[in-house]
Amino acid sequence: MRLSISKHIYAALSGSVDIQKAIGKNKIFPIATKNEVEFPFIVYERDNVTPQYDKSGESVTESSVNVYVLAENYTQSLDIAEKVIKALERNEAIYEDFEVINAIMIGASESYTSNTFIQQVAFTFMTKSK
Repeated sequence: MRLSISKHIYAALSGSVDIQKAIGKNKIFPIATKNEVEFPFIVYERDNVTPQYDKSGESVTESSVNVYVLAENYTQSLDIAEKVIKALERNEAIYEDFEVINAIMIGASESYTSNTFIQQVAFTFMTKSK
């Protein structure tokens, strides 16, 4: 279940009332959008997954994830990025096959391309398989 962090990302973002108010429904996508989507929307991707073992063989997994907020308006992109941070940072959760035991923001950047303001927020998640 080391790759299941995407399940948590989607659950946390889509479950946030603040994010739903800001972007509407069904506008959170893993990796990319298949079709053109009206602004604003969110795309997330798993960047790196690193298992870590202790002497007993128990393991936790560290996953790096980037979340991108895309909007036509700079201020709107910042506002939604702050909502993303609120929804994900320190958000621990228990699922049937794994649990998120730590979640921290590790960085952020911004860019502008093709009339789109993009906020990138990077997170590290620690998970443990059940």
